[in-house]
Amino acid sequence: MGPPDQWQQAAGTVAAGIVLLAASGAGIVRARRFLDGAQRAEARVVDLEKHRQGVPGCGVKTTIYHPIVTFTTLEGAEITATTRSLVCSASLAWSSS
Repeated sequence: MGPPDQWQQAAGTVAAGIVLLAASGAGIVRARRFLDGAQRAEARVVDLEKHRQGVPGCGVKTTIYHPIVTFTTLEGAEITATTRSLVCSASLAWSSS
């Protein structure tokens, strides 16, 4: 592998880095625009959606809960939604004591 091959490999690596950096920057800009227009709302957890999930590579299953929340918009509409955040069964047992 001579110097020209090393330059080609380095150029490809740099180009890939620039593409990843641009994609990350675009995601940050979208997130900032969303947050700039977002309004804070207080939500109430009304239920927990239970899922059994296996651990890859072994037969162990764990229980995962997704909180279901209700909140009121500025226009007065009541919204109920399942969040993407997780609560593990171990943390529920821990917090209930």
